Amino acid sequence: MKKFIESLSQWFGIDKETTATIVITVFVFVIGIILEWLRKRITSYFNNRSLRNSVRKLVFDMSRSCRRQAELVQRSMSEASLINNKDFIISSVVIQGLPSLLEMKMEELIRKFNTPFNKKIKGRAISKLHETVLILDRIEIEIERMLNMINDRVNKHETIYQQNLDGLRRLNDSVITDLSMKGLASIPTDSLVGDLLSTFRTWKENGANTDISKTHEFIICKLFEAATKRKPEPLGFEIINLSLAAKLAYVNLDKLETMLKQMFKNNYYSYRKAYRMASKILEII
Repeated sequence: MKKFIESLSQWFGIDKETTATIVITVFVFVIGIILEWLRKRITSYFNNRSLRNSVRKLVFDMSRSCRRQAELVQRSMSEASLINNKDFIISSVVIQGLPSLLEMKMEELIRKFNTPFNKKIKGRAISKLHETVLILDRIEIEIERMLNMINDRVNKHETIYQQNLDGLRRLNDSVITDLSMKGLASIPTDSLVGDLLSTFRTWKENGANTDISKTHEFIICKLFEAATKRKPEPLGFEIINLSLAAKLAYVNLDKLETMLKQMFKNNYYSYRKAYRMASKILEII
């Protein structure tokens, strides 16, 4: 070092003390730059590592939630119904990690996960993660939109069905009241009035099941068939109008149930695929 300072002193033509001061200053400055660079690199490393760990945790939570959601959808579909006195309820869970992952930019994630090893593979994994997150977000939005739309239709057709079923009940009660007032002890069984009374009597004797599918089978269909095969008469026209409106509402409810089950079946496969994809991504990143 002494010879180095002497050489610099002779080279620049300044005294040794000044040269030493300059050398020390430059040395300290360079060391400071190096230390600051190292500090930033170390800080960046730990920050990136922290982010990567956070992303892995979010992907793990998302994967677990997707698996749970797929299981719940599959189990719920076997029980949900619009026409068997059951609410069409599909159990659900919050997809953990999805909101946070949606806020992250793919380019930023690729940069944070960028390492000399498996660079292309990790890049593709992050791209797949971004794609999966967007698909899940669209599923959540589409489910909400479809349920709101279908719920209005279900309420409409359920109301129409019940109104016309109640109309047939009132018709039955009215006939019973008229017969009581006239004092008629019996009604010919081979008549539309007899068909009306026996249909409701048989339904009550068998437990008066109020499931839409049961009232449709044992009241609506039987009365419609009875009224259409007999000669035209005012009572027959009334029964046909009420039962036909109820039958059409039932058909629409059945179609809506099929539509809902198909939608959730598709969602089941989407959640299962997202779970498997997230699991593979975790193995890579």
